[in-house]
Amino acid sequence: MRFPLRSLGTAALLSVSAGSAQATWSILIADTRTGEIGVASATCLFGMDLRDLTPLLITGVGGLTAQSYGDTSGQNRTFIRDRLLEGYRPEQIIDLVGNFDPGHQTRQYGLVDAQGEVATFTGSMAGAWAGGVTGHVGDLVYAVQGNVLTGQPVVALAEQAIISTQGDLPEKLMAAMEAAYLMGGDGRCSCNASLPESCGSPPPSFTKSAHIGYMLIARAGDFSAANGVYGIGAEPGAITTIDFDSDGRPDVASATIFAGGITLLRNVTLPGGAFTMLEPAGTLPGLQQPVAMLATDATGDGLDDLLVLTQQNSNLRLFQSDGAGTFTLALDRVPGALGGSRDLQCGMGGIVVVGRQDVFVLEPAGGLAQLAHTTLTPDLRSFAPDPGNQSAGYVANASGRIVRLVRSGDTISVDGEHQLGVDVVSLAAGDANADGHTDLLAVSTNAKRADLMLGDGIGGWNVQTFSLNRLGRDAMMADFDNDGDLDPAVISHGQSNLFIIRNDAGNFVMQPETPVARAPRIGVPCDMNGDGFPEVISGSAEAQGVVIGDNFAGRFAATLGAAAGDYFMQLNVADTNQADPDPVLLLRDQFDQWRAGLTGKVDAVQSQAYLDVMALPASSTRQAVISIRLLDWQADPVAGEVNLRVQPGPNSDGVSTVESIDNLGAGNYRVYLSAGDSAGTDRVVISADAGERRVELMPSLVLRVVDESGDFNADGTINFYDVQSFLRAFAGGEMSADLNTDGALDVADVELLLQLIQGA
Repeated sequence: MRFPLRSLGTAALLSVSAGSAQATWSILIADTRTGEIGVASATCLFGMDLRDLTPLLITGVGGLTAQSYGDTSGQNRTFIRDRLLEGYRPEQIIDLVGNFDPGHQTRQYGLVDAQGEVATFTGSMAGAWAGGVTGHVGDLVYAVQGNVLTGQPVVALAEQAIISTQGDLPEKLMAAMEAAYLMGGDGRCSCNASLPESCGSPPPSFTKSAHIGYMLIARAGDFSAANGVYGIGAEPGAITTIDFDSDGRPDVASATIFAGGITLLRNVTLPGGAFTMLEPAGTLPGLQQPVAMLATDATGDGLDDLLVLTQQNSNLRLFQSDGAGTFTLALDRVPGALGGSRDLQCGMGGIVVVGRQDVFVLEPAGGLAQLAHTTLTPDLRSFAPDPGNQSAGYVANASGRIVRLVRSGDTISVDGEHQLGVDVVSLAAGDANADGHTDLLAVSTNAKRADLMLGDGIGGWNVQTFSLNRLGRDAMMADFDNDGDLDPAVISHGQSNLFIIRNDAGNFVMQPETPVARAPRIGVPCDMNGDGFPEVISGSAEAQGVVIGDNFAGRFAATLGAAAGDYFMQLNVADTNQADPDPVLLLRDQFDQWRAGLTGKVDAVQSQAYLDVMALPASSTRQAVISIRLLDWQADPVAGEVNLRVQPGPNSDGVSTVESIDNLGAGNYRVYLSAGDSAGTDRVVISADAGERRVELMPSLVLRVVDESGDFNADGTINFYDVQSFLRAFAGGEMSADLNTDGALDVADVELLLQLIQGA
């Protein structure tokens, strides 16, 4: 039987189940000049964190709120995130998510991007009153929407507040939230849970408009994070990575925990992209209750195949890959692991299958024939191959007995053991302290601990114990911070946390726990985007899918949800009860305190930076000058000690050099840049650091270095005839007149010619 990777039926597996009703209003504002994006929302639900459930926020890309019957799984927000990263416009994305999500008419969305595109959508099944508006005022675009509101005035007055409120984007966002509150907001809180519109808008009197809410604003330089959630129709029971299409990038295969159906997810991460992106690539017929999956060459053709092991009947199924997108069901085999299977790994010179009390080594390229077998103390749990000896490995049982096994031919011998005295559910192996000896990480569920066992090479262990505040589940070793040292790590069970024990040249320190997914069972480290920092691939019962914990240069998401970064403004009223004050009032208090803390500090938007020229000729002796004035949010000069940095930003060509930075006093600076020998474009990023959060001025500046001089007609003389020749080419639509090489003939090219003539 053959199973093509692309399957029309795959979309059904990715359907998103409707979550509990999340009647909500939300406000999104984007500044088309600077790229600043704000997202705010509130709802009448309580005892939860709305920031985890509805927003998406990626600095410099876009913002979203997903409400009504909310996106509790995170699959819809991941789909929308990926489309934003691919460059789709908000209106296009709304159409696309309508095809992706069978519950689309129960949803409500507000969506903006950094280019100033905006959209709002209200499904036909959203609770009344429901609706939304979009618009623009000056450089700002906005979307305001809500459902189960007291009436249309909630949205209307919030829109009016955006238009009429004086001040910057944060001020307008706060004012719009307060306007929605004044009209009663969520009618279940201010009126009647069953008849939210019946009191009018605003109701004659009310105590609360909502129970929880948040306000977020992203600016340039902010850390953005949003773990990807890709549905497979049920909770994953086993996950592995495998490059099934031979494009040099790891893809993902996952089997559901009970039915065992296998979903294949292709890695389509954008070149240089920080966010891992996957797409459905088909399904395979799995086996019930899978316990492990393994990608290895099991047929001897040089291509990684896919092995799946089940727990109850110890069945081992082999899918052979052709390396071009097709798998063939090649073999079903029962190794004979009495009492059920526990683990499947490469090691000891073959493929290791661990049963309740049996360890089998199978021939990878010989029909999975048995090479060796041994029986040990019952209730084995996990196996880890010895990275320093391909004939050895370690196996642990539930009572904490860890045994070193060595294979010679068809014989497996016990070569030492260690008793931890606690249950062990997972093992990982590696040379963590780089002394040439194998080390182990043993994870205990009941004892809530991880034991790092540093081997001495002669059978002894130096054990360091790290406490967990969760039930440990899966052990990993990977270089998460890309410093050349393996970092032990643990995925917790039934909670949302990743525990990384940072390895600083053999000094091991437990880091603050990091959320990855709700109710994970699995942790697979793998560098999905090729940046040298391994992601953590997990599975979630709540999300019914595979969850990618992206690793951003050693840093993971700070919270769950799709707005999990560290933003310029992040105000949140979460986990409240019904007796607490209205969240909008609490947000106002937080807002005022936040504003007060920014007085006298550099503001990215209020500060000013200007280039005196648009371009420099290559190899020119003339310099470009940037005039900078550092201001706080009230436009007052920032005159204190500031570390000013000017450098090319991402995707710059590196064609200019900062020659000097002059501090003129009173927050004024002058920066001199020179052109290199080649043409290109630099995005000049200016950032200021006064000992706290580094601020990146918005927008960045663009300096072009061009080959052309003012001698447009190339006659060796710069005079009026160059202007005449240029205007003739410009009027005729000739691209030779596109002096700034931006693909358009416009006034910028005229200005550039005049600058080049003046600078000649």
